[in-house]
Amino acid sequence: MPTEWDWRKFGVVTPPRNQGKCGSCWSFAAACVLESHNMKRLIAEGKFDPKSQLTVSEQNFIDCSADFGTIGCDGGLYWMPQQAFKYVAANKGIMGVDSYPYTGKKDKCVYNVAKRVDVEVKEGKRLKTGQDADLVTAIYNYGPVAIAVHVTKDMAAYKSGIFDDSKCSAKKVNHAVVAVGYHSDYFIVRNSWGPKWGEDGYIRIARSKTNNCGVSQQ
Repeated sequence: MPTEWDWRKFGVVTPPRNQGKCGSCWSFAAACVLESHNMKRLIAEGKFDPKSQLTVSEQNFIDCSADFGTIGCDGGLYWMPQQAFKYVAANKGIMGVDSYPYTGKKDKCVYNVAKRVDVEVKEGKRLKTGQDADLVTAIYNYGPVAIAVHVTKDMAAYKSGIFDDSKCSAKKVNHAVVAVGYHSDYFIVRNSWGPKWGEDGYIRIARSKTNNCGVSQQ
């Protein structure tokens, strides 16, 4: 297995989008993972158009998946991306960003099966808690992985570089994000605070200790 990997280099990670004031990080994490894994599938099937990346609607999740345990804009518990995946599997589809745009608030569900995008969900896997090696293996073998991290004041103010904060705690994870790559010194993490935050919407979280900031906690 390579010592470093970055799925962005393969064109299967969409640019970071912004959740705004809605506590919907879970929906952005779920959408990113579905986009990436299904673009990988379309590439394997010879159906992928690199000029038109696949997008999955976060708003569709927020408005329509409450029966699966999600809570709209009221926060992102670590297990909610899994519930979002279950919604897509049961619903046999989800709409894209263009046909179901983000509003930043929970509204009435207006899912239209005729406008669903080419997304499949067969199964999800939970990683062993706190095992960085399992996260590295999953990123390389499967693709981007939805994770949870502990956002501290310093992380919220992050601009660039390899982030390492002694105040980060694996026991206080409070924000859903996506690990899209790894290096021997850090994990590459896609956030949902827009491209102006951090390194074009990403943060490099140091691997100075196992499960730093909770990257492999959930």
